[in-house]
Amino acid sequence: MKAFIKNHIYFISIVLVALCIRIFLALYLLQPGFSVNDDLLRYQDWGKIAYDHQVSDTYSSKYLTYGTNPNNQPPGTVYIDLSMYSLSQIVHFFSPQQPDIYPFFLKLPNILADLLIGIMIYYLINKKNKKKYALFGSCLFLLNPVVIYNSAVWGQTDALNNVLFFASLVLLFSNKYFFSILLFFFSLYIKLSLLPLFPLYLLILLKKTQFNLLRSCIYVIVSMAILLLFTLPLSSTPHIWLTQFFIHNSSGELQHIVNYSFNFWSVLFNPDSFSLIPLSSDIYFGLSLATWAYILFTLTYIPLLIYTLKQKRLSDSQVLALLFIAAFATFLLLPRMHQRYIYPVIPLIATYIGIERKNIIPYILLSIVNFINLYVVWHPSDFLPVFFTNIIAHSKIRLGMSVLTVLLFIVMYIRTLQIKPLKRWSYLPSRNS
Repeated sequence: MKAFIKNHIYFISIVLVALCIRIFLALYLLQPGFSVNDDLLRYQDWGKIAYDHQVSDTYSSKYLTYGTNPNNQPPGTVYIDLSMYSLSQIVHFFSPQQPDIYPFFLKLPNILADLLIGIMIYYLINKKNKKKYALFGSCLFLLNPVVIYNSAVWGQTDALNNVLFFASLVLLFSNKYFFSILLFFFSLYIKLSLLPLFPLYLLILLKKTQFNLLRSCIYVIVSMAILLLFTLPLSSTPHIWLTQFFIHNSSGELQHIVNYSFNFWSVLFNPDSFSLIPLSSDIYFGLSLATWAYILFTLTYIPLLIYTLKQKRLSDSQVLALLFIAAFATFLLLPRMHQRYIYPVIPLIATYIGIERKNIIPYILLSIVNFINLYVVWHPSDFLPVFFTNIIAHSKIRLGMSVLTVLLFIVMYIRTLQIKPLKRWSYLPSRNS
């Protein structure tokens, strides 16, 4: 143990610093005067309802107490909320005079998930390169303001499904195919935001198994059966319940073509008021905007599948690049995208940078843009100076950030598919130098 600590002391220090930053922010924002995001109030409601009544009751408005909406997330999210509410009740039992720290406990799984992703990034890079690049790649993720803000300040749950998705990739690279599929399914059981990546992930897995369809189908069926077992507390017919849940919730809650995300649709529709943004069902040139969005997404997605099929052997770096481009295209082009849905791009690129030493400048620019995007959409009262908030919230700034996001995607898309040579945006030495 002493040898391990000595050998990885710098990385352990980075993890501890990242943990302390997140814990401090999460506790600091419990003070009176800081606003609480509506989504965090939802999680508080769902955990309390599941504790006092049943998990299935979170999907109705019967017991809501915070003026929020019924549960629209898969059962995995509610199980986590229930666990955190139970933990807060235990703490309250032993320290009844302490203020309510349930909101902090709701952020704790997200914080721990961030750290686990950082550890896996370090592990993957350290296996292939010098330790300094593993430290650099993990720092790019763990100390990224976007990641910290999303989990510790806002309290969103994107880290929870992404930690399972990232773990499924680690297992995929280690040829542990069943557990890789199982964890990918569990990531969807917490949140459906990674669903667009599944076709590409499945194709990559099939190539790694040399297109052993029988074995892959068995793994998928067994994984789905395990999820059905976890759904039994909600319904005696879990397959019907999950099917109906998917039909009613897969398209998202808000129906505008873009939910104030700095993406392709924000370039086309960038009004001063959110109410002026068109609905995804609005008709343009004979088709709904949602249909146009799916067409554009498909046109960018199919070349990724073709590229995957053409490769005799996919390296881990290629897999990472293909997946972060697919995740980026999801955020950029699909309808009703939230700002937070760029989260899976960040750990994938950070790992890719550590292995290949490419895309460092696009990563930094993308992180800056997305942090501004997150802060514009929601921030605690007086968290940053008002003049700064007014500047970054201006429609022209939002348009510029959206255009930059689209340009960054185009550059990385072309480079990943090797359509034509592009100069590397990096100040790091190349892998072969």
